[in-house]
Amino acid sequence: MERSKIYAGITFNENLKSDLAMQESTAKNRRKLNSFISIGIHKNGMNPISSVSIWKKVILPSLLFGCELWSNFSNTTLNDMEIFQCQAARRIQGFDTRSPKAVTISSLGLSEINAEIQKYKLFFWNKLYTGDGVFLRKQLFHVRLKTCTTNNINSLGFIPDVHNIMKNYNIEIFFGFNNPDDDIPPKGQWKQFIKRIVQNREEEKWRESLAAKESLHIFASIHTKLDTHPLWKISKLSVKDTWQMSDLIHLSFVWEVVPVICKLCGKTVTDIVVHFLIECHILFAERDLILEIIVNFLHVNDYVTFTNMSETDQTKFILGRRSQDIDLSDENWTEMMKYISKLIPKMYAKIDEYL
Repeated sequence: MERSKIYAGITFNENLKSDLAMQESTAKNRRKLNSFISIGIHKNGMNPISSVSIWKKVILPSLLFGCELWSNFSNTTLNDMEIFQCQAARRIQGFDTRSPKAVTISSLGLSEINAEIQKYKLFFWNKLYTGDGVFLRKQLFHVRLKTCTTNNINSLGFIPDVHNIMKNYNIEIFFGFNNPDDDIPPKGQWKQFIKRIVQNREEEKWRESLAAKESLHIFASIHTKLDTHPLWKISKLSVKDTWQMSDLIHLSFVWEVVPVICKLCGKTVTDIVVHFLIECHILFAERDLILEIIVNFLHVNDYVTFTNMSETDQTKFILGRRSQDIDLSDENWTEMMKYISKLIPKMYAKIDEYL
């Protein structure tokens, strides 16, 4: 039987495994998230930017409490936490259970849970390393650090974990007992440095995951930075348009790019979103209204540029992509997208009518 001890709200096992503490935290914060349904954290409820602020300020800190000392946990336990965050992001945005992880959490500007854990471990490392030597915690830390670096860095625990994280981010130069305190950046600079390198690594992984799925090519062309989705930002400025913007975001990723038969017109197509927005003659009247909006916001030369685009690029533009070839101010682009978002439900209604 495993023996465990709770200290400062953190469950420790004698074998240094943190699975139990992580599982308890996931279960507790899943209940906490469910308690927020009544205040509007769900589809057609609170604006997603407001909801994710609650996630970041209330639930995520509780979920990761004590994560600096989590060690030797299984991939299954970590994956359960990643799934929990993805489920929360789906609920916040009104996405269905099929929404890809790369789309779901990135649309809210969230990083993976593992990246957050690594970030907090590196923050805690700096706090211990640069602490005043008169404190017992600093003395014990240096003794433990010297033991690890001279004997066996492959042992379990906080210090070996930090060593592996530093190797992963190519900042191992900061690790080592003989590294003077003066060589370690102070708390503020260290936090900014770590946030930047973790963000850059997460953005690199995110772009790779989008590029690996052809069905996400439209989404990738619109949401180009690991930050809050640009259409969600519009919804924050115009709350009444929030869930209409959600329809536009859905169209940029929900369909697979495979040959399918359009149930409206019977034509076999490879990209059903492009077909609905540009080609299908059943949706001609709704499409004409969208094109009329674009005409009203673009100069003549820019509209000619739009009409000369490929059907795929026209679709991307309608769903929110900013084109370098079209001169459109931020203010006009925002207004145009608000008008377009009002017409998409009419298109959905027409589709439902025929299906």
